[in-house]
Amino acid sequence: AELFRDVARRLGFKEEQVVFTGQEFSALLPSVANGRFDVAVAAIGTTAERKKTVDFSDGYIAGYLSIISADPALTSNESTAGKRIGVIQGTLQEIYAEKNLKGDIVKFPDNNTAVAALNNGTIDGHFTDYESAKQYVERYKNLKITMNVPSFDAPAGFVVK
Repeated sequence: AELFRDVARRLGFKEEQVVFTGQEFSALLPSVANGRFDVAVAAIGTTAERKKTVDFSDGYIAGYLSIISADPALTSNESTAGKRIGVIQGTLQEIYAEKNLKGDIVKFPDNNTAVAALNNGTIDGHFTDYESAKQYVERYKNLKITMNVPSFDAPAGFVVK
């Protein structure tokens, strides 16, 4: 939020003109495409498929997709076999997981819901972006980043119409 507030300020928008609204990740791109929102801000990876319906700013971050877990053995695609791995609907993690991870993929509307499921044992790992993963392992000492997948070809950008 702070990054976008700074960008908006530099573009000449007043602080009161920038309003953030909570939204499930999977609904962000359609909400921009249909004009409900002017911009979507949520570490949204830029892909050719997504560019068919919306535009993106220049990328502002690129990095890794990460699994967080209390199970140190979740270190590879193969090690997820027989495990339940959480993803957020509509994310690059969901796309990657469905193609590559061997475990059962469990879809969630947001990171907080997925991490709650991880902490209560409903899922064995959560596949998220690296920056979010770092924040969750700092907050929950039982969790560790157990796997990183490079994702430098899909930098996150702001979504616009």
